[in-house]
Amino acid sequence: MHEAAQVAQVTQVKHALPGTLGTSTNPDDLEVIGEGFSSLILAAGDTVFRVPRHREAADRQAAVVRVLPELQRLLPVHISAPTVSVPASATLPFGAVAFERLPGIPMRSGYAGPSIAGALGRLLAALHAIRPHHLSIPVRGRAGVDRARHVAMDAALAFLRETLSAPDYVHIVRWWASYRGFRRLPLPTPALVHGDLWYGNILVDPGHTRILGLLDWEEMAFDDPAQDFATLRHSGNAFSDDALAAYAHAGGAIDVGLLARREWHWECREVIGIASAIKTGDTAEIEETLDKLMSGPVMRSRRR
Repeated sequence: MHEAAQVAQVTQVKHALPGTLGTSTNPDDLEVIGEGFSSLILAAGDTVFRVPRHREAADRQAAVVRVLPELQRLLPVHISAPTVSVPASATLPFGAVAFERLPGIPMRSGYAGPSIAGALGRLLAALHAIRPHHLSIPVRGRAGVDRARHVAMDAALAFLRETLSAPDYVHIVRWWASYRGFRRLPLPTPALVHGDLWYGNILVDPGHTRILGLLDWEEMAFDDPAQDFATLRHSGNAFSDDALAAYAHAGGAIDVGLLARREWHWECREVIGIASAIKTGDTAEIEETLDKLMSGPVMRSRRR
């Protein structure tokens, strides 16, 4: 987001939250601690506020907040529980949700070593062992994930058709056809996946030796476990491989196609990012995401 627009939005949100909550919190005490395609994240004291940036983000957030307390009981890691729902208003058109603030700092790429990779592998083995009957709240499945991706790709392809050269656009269209074919192949038993497990959503101690919590569960679904290892590649292939080895040692199921599916999910993340940026309406974010796509794995791929 351009700096001026970001400052204006943050200022509006800071002044809207205390009044909406009916508290005397000083708006200046609210600190911006994160901003993504889906949400603006602010904190004050022991509370974190997630402010959705578009309707899809708000709907996804509403769907998962009820599940988080149950996950806290099932997983050996802190998960932020929702405390207050903030209704929609003129300034907060999609409302907001207040969460308890977890200890730790976001993991930084390149700082985490084998101890963090091992802990993530063990944690993912526990997460992926969860089945629908372990939860009292329904969680979307593979069909829901694919519907959302098809909608996102419709938006992305419409934009890319007007933006890319004809050969580059044809390459993306062919990639998407191949990806859809891959997704039609039968999977092993679907697992509960986090869906967005990059380093920024992993809280660790300052020394990067222990995992203290996991954030941002909006992409959670019963789907392909390979997806969680794809997002770990933001910290490097070796890190993802080390986590996968620890996962297998902890009893996680590794089928013969998991590594190939990890590649497909890694590529998909780059393309879907375009659709997420378009939703924000921010030109700078769209350009940045387009640059990542053009230099990323999809444009380097040779799948036809």
